[in-house]
Formats: sequence, structure tokens, C-alpha cells
Amino acid sequence: MDPRTFFDTSRWVVTAHPPGTPVRWPVPARRLPAAPKPVREPPAVDTPYLDVREAAAYCRVAVKTLYNHRRHIERMPGVRKLVFRKEALDAWLAARRKPRRRR
Repeated sequence: MDPRTFFDTSRWVVTAHPPGTPVRWPVPARRLPAAPKPVREPPAVDTPYLDVREAAAYCRVAVKTLYNHRRHIERMPGVRKLVFRKEALDAWLAARRKPRRRR
């Protein structure tokens, strides 16, 4: 085997160098980040029932706020996860509203 030839086993490339030149290993190629997988959204169904995330977005409050106030908001009975009706959320928001102070 010729001493000027080396085998780069990481990329399986044979490289020959002329005599007197320093041997430089090839720079490994950087991997590009993987493209994010597309999120498949559930089909849009017009329903009066909202889960916790949808209800939080509807009320413009944090999800934790709905969990903290779940005893005060009428929710669907017999369902293990929290499901609210839009009318119940509207009533809860109206009850939460503070009266304006007169000057």
C-alpha cells in the first residue's frame, strides 16, 4: 500500500496526498437539524363543548386558572376530563368581572 494514501473509515473516502504536503483530515460534514414533523390537527368540528386548552384560549386565561376555578364553572358531568360549555364559560367570566369604581 502506498504511504501517501490513507483510508478515512468514517466516510470511506480514499485520499492521496502529494509528497511533502501535510495530511489534513477532511472536516466531517455537519448534520442539518431534522425537519419538524407536521402536527396533524384534529378535524374542525363546530361543537359547543371546549376542552381545557380551548376553554383557556376562549377565556384568554391560563390553563392553570381554569383548573384552579373548576369548582366554580359548570362543567360536563360524567366526563373524566374537563369539558365546558361556552355558555358556562361566559357566565363564569361575567361573574368574575369586577364592578367599575365611580370617582
